[in-house]
Amino acid sequence: AQTTAASRVAERQARDGSTRDGSARDGSARDGSARTSGKTSPQSMAAKGGDGDAKRATRLAQKTLSDAEMRVSLLEGKIAELTRELEDTTLYDTPVGVQKAQLLGRDLDEARDALDGAVHDWSAAAERMQALLVQQGNPGTARR
Repeated sequence: AQTTAASRVAERQARDGSTRDGSARDGSARDGSARTSGKTSPQSMAAKGGDGDAKRATRLAQKTLSDAEMRVSLLEGKIAELTRELEDTTLYDTPVGVQKAQLLGRDLDEARDALDGAVHDWSAAAERMQALLVQQGNPGTARR
């Protein structure tokens, strides 16, 4: 049975003790460093100033969310293609085909790992977008 990307993310987080935002349960980042990107978050931009800042923060959050959605979609397509290639029974008829299947299998594992990260990024971006919309009094307009 195939597991979903979200369940693989949850399993990884449970295994390594991290939370949804990638930080450890004690508040530190997994690598022990502080969790700052060097960029101003959409929430802090909205909290700092007027309506222009709120709109700018919302646009930034929407772009981040759209980019994350695109990355998830591209990785899902890559996984589907690699899976189709690996399901071709003629691939395993020759030693060269078997070697190719091993490489494809590694690529598939890497793509699944990347999808786990992309789903996490998408989830975080959706939560940020929703928080901004709630803060602005528009909770029902977030994309899902």
